[in-house]
Amino acid sequence: MGGNGTKRTSPTQVWRDDFNYDGLPDPKKWTFQTDCNKWVHDDEHSEQQRYTAGRLENARVGDGVLRVTARKEEKGGCAFTSARLAARCHCLYGRVEVCARLPPHVRGLWPALWLLPTDSAYGPWPRSGEIDLCENVGWKERGTIHSSVHTAASNHRDRTHRMATTVVDDAHDAFHVYALTWRPHELLISVDGATVHRVEREDSSSNHWPFDKRFFLVLNLAVGGRWGGKMGVEDIDEASLEVAYVRVFRESDSDVD
Repeated sequence: MGGNGTKRTSPTQVWRDDFNYDGLPDPKKWTFQTDCNKWVHDDEHSEQQRYTAGRLENARVGDGVLRVTARKEEKGGCAFTSARLAARCHCLYGRVEVCARLPPHVRGLWPALWLLPTDSAYGPWPRSGEIDLCENVGWKERGTIHSSVHTAASNHRDRTHRMATTVVDDAHDAFHVYALTWRPHELLISVDGATVHRVEREDSSSNHWPFDKRFFLVLNLAVGGRWGGKMGVEDIDEASLEVAYVRVFRESDSDVD
């Protein structure tokens, strides 16, 4: 039984990519986000990568794994290239799972597995929300995983966002499952099935809880930035975020409020 007395049944899988093919990410399942190049280099963000589209050097599927790769090469006035991928799956409630291995523990790297609003119904960031399953900045302790939630009422610009930190010792060496269980009244972020961050709906206004609209998954590997590059960027030629699978599940009507 659920905590509210509602019977919970097994969720239904509605979308997946097991990366059992070779080449670029499946265009029916993924799109490259390059519009963010308009702002990720501004003074507020100060990231050093140029996101590209359709380059195997930055996003390649092979041997059952998607590799999102940051490479030291000049392009578009940036010192590095990388990729930022958005899943062509828009979900409202349910469960999202990403099985990933983080890039080497290198100062300046900033991999992220996160969700953004599809329609931004409540306005621009942070009013429509953001959910971060896993962020890692290379200047912190090895294997440090940050999970957080951003809204108009609590976000990192105001230093009020709700964040949890856990250490996964072999996060850079082995694959782990980073997941979101999303219900109308709560968000549960977990690593290998263990909850590391729980956010409950205490106020239903959109300023506090914009999580009643569709979101989509983003995978990216940034270099530098106001946070990722806080302690500088170590000299590195190439590094990859590796993803073994992504799965999205929907709970039945009886599973939610």
